[in-house]
Amino acid sequence: MKENDNSKESVLTELKKGAERKGREVKAAEPQIYIGPRFEGMVSGTVFKNGRPPVLEAAIKSFPVFAELIVPVSGLVQANKKLSNPDSALKRFYQMAEECIQSGMNGKKGV
Repeated sequence: MKENDNSKESVLTELKKGAERKGREVKAAEPQIYIGPRFEGMVSGTVFKNGRPPVLEAAIKSFPVFAELIVPVSGLVQANKKLSNPDSALKRFYQMAEECIQSGMNGKKGV
């Protein structure tokens, strides 16, 4: 196991060196949050760090508009401002997602 730990450390060290050469820091992926309407298995405000939940992936596969309703947690305040503006694209995506749900999205295969 120590050998594995050392190889992980060396890979990380090399990544950091490469990033330093490019003048940027290596960061872990930022958590994201779903800000769309509730549907079976998913509620607005769900935060995920290591990939999207399977139910959300299935929804995106059937209705790509749901992907537009996933934002970095650091952008939540700005996204909420856009959602409150009836003329914003994000608000329109939200409304389109609501229409998908109302049209029976939950009954479709794969969602």
